[in-house]
Amino acid sequence: MWEWDNDYWEDSYRNEYRLSLLGLDFHQLASMNLSRHASVLCGFISQVLPKIYLHSVLQLIKKREIHNKRIAYVHERLGKDIREVLSAQADLLGCLTEHAWNLFRGDVTVVCTQKVQCRG
Repeated sequence: MWEWDNDYWEDSYRNEYRLSLLGLDFHQLASMNLSRHASVLCGFISQVLPKIYLHSVLQLIKKREIHNKRIAYVHERLGKDIREVLSAQADLLGCLTEHAWNLFRGDVTVVCTQKVQCRG
């Protein structure tokens, strides 16, 4: 069983709350299904969320406020392959980063990563 200090739990709950405000569920993001749903998630983000929310999601992931410890905890509970989870998380971050760059350039046509298709 994982044990964290109170500061970690407070940050974790705060992050999950922020994600829930964006309509994102942490346990879905941290599951093996992430790579399967990444294109759907990217499409949702590119079509529904304004730029400021996209930036917030990027900052959440980039600052590692979604901690690897927490992902490892989900991995342990679900018995999933942690390498696939982290790989899918990296793919999603790449997709979001590319989409943010295209928004910055004003180009919201088609954005791609190696494993994830992102449509603007």
